[in-house]
Amino acid sequence: ASREWADVIRNEKSPVAQKYRETFRKEGILSGDKLNQEKLFPFLARQWQSITSDDVIRNPLAGTVKRDFAKVINFIRGTQQEADMIASILDIPADSSGFQVRENATEKNLATLPLGEYRLIHFACHGYDRGTIPDLQPGIALSPVNDPENDSFLQMGEMTQLPWNADIVTLSACDTGLGDLYAGDGMVGLSTTLLATGNRGAVLSRWNVPDDSAPVFMRNFYSEVGKGVTGPEAVRKAQIALIREGEFAVPRHWAVFKYIGIPW
Repeated sequence: ASREWADVIRNEKSPVAQKYRETFRKEGILSGDKLNQEKLFPFLARQWQSITSDDVIRNPLAGTVKRDFAKVINFIRGTQQEADMIASILDIPADSSGFQVRENATEKNLATLPLGEYRLIHFACHGYDRGTIPDLQPGIALSPVNDPENDSFLQMGEMTQLPWNADIVTLSACDTGLGDLYAGDGMVGLSTTLLATGNRGAVLSRWNVPDDSAPVFMRNFYSEVGKGVTGPEAVRKAQIALIREGEFAVPRHWAVFKYIGIPW
C-alpha cells in the first residue's frame, strides 16, 4: 500500500492527492518528490480507520489502504470468548488491570502494565509477518485508537523494550511462529524476541489461527497449565483433546500452535 500511495502522491492531480501532499509535507513525510517510507507507514496506520466511503469514491486508492489494514486490524469474533474463558479458568477478575480487551487492549495501555510480575501472558489478536506487511517488523496488531504516539502495531523491536519475565507468553494470533532465516543465526522471529527478553517459554502459531477452534484449544491448554502441567506438555494434551473431540481433528486446527522455550 505504501508504494501505491507514493505513486499517487507524486503523480495524481486530484484534490484528494493534493490534500495528502500538503499533509505529508507538514508531517515531514514528503520532501520534494521523495517520500519517507519509515514515516509514511505509521501515518497510514493511524489514519486508516477514518477513511470513509466518500473518500473511496473520490480516491480508489483509499479503498486499497483500508482493505490492506483491515486484514490485520478488523475485529476477531472469538477473541472476547477466548479472553473470558481464560480469565475464568485462571480466576482473573474482569476488572483486573491485567485483563484488557477490545478498545482497552492498546499499545499505550500495554506499556503501563507490570508485565514483569505476570507468570502467564496471553494475547488474542491479529498477527502478521513480513509477507503480510513488508513495511513493518513482524508483530501483533492491538486495538486501533486515535493515538499520535502509537500505530497499534506491536513490532518485534518494540517488544524488546517491554519488561517481560513470564513463564509462558501465548500469542494466539496468525503467523506468530514464523521468521526470517539468517546465515549463522537460523530462524529469527517473535520467538527469538520473546525468549531473549527474559521469558521462559512461548506458545506461537505456525499458520493462520482458525477463529472457531482457537478458543477450544486455549480452554484445554490453560486447564492443563492451571493444574501445574508444563508448557510443552499442556500444548500436547490440548492437541490430543482437539483430535479426540472430533470437530477439529484435522491438523489445520490441532497443530496450529507450538511451544518454544524451556521444556519444564
